[in-house]
Amino acid sequence: VTVRNDVPGTSLGSTVRFLFDRSQSAAFDNDQTSAPQTITGSGGTRVYAFTFTPTLTGQYSYALEVKTTLANGNTVRTDSWLWNQTVRVQ
Repeated sequence: VTVRNDVPGTSLGSTVRFLFDRSQSAAFDNDQTSAPQTITGSGGTRVYAFTFTPTLTGQYSYALEVKTTLANGNTVRTDSWLWNQTVRVQ
């Protein structure tokens, strides 16, 4: 997942939550949240990588959520992706 900061001259911290699941409901087969990373302003980017090896068969989907810590210290959801079908594990 690549996150971009378009705020001019302001570095912001962000985390990404990655869900990977067969039923698209809790408890998820995989639920990972990245460590916070600082992204420089004016177009800076960071790549967040996730690894998961499924052990159960079925059709898997993923969803993502980006949370950003603003200059005032508040953390807010700044982006998200709904469930997307990905691979079938046999």
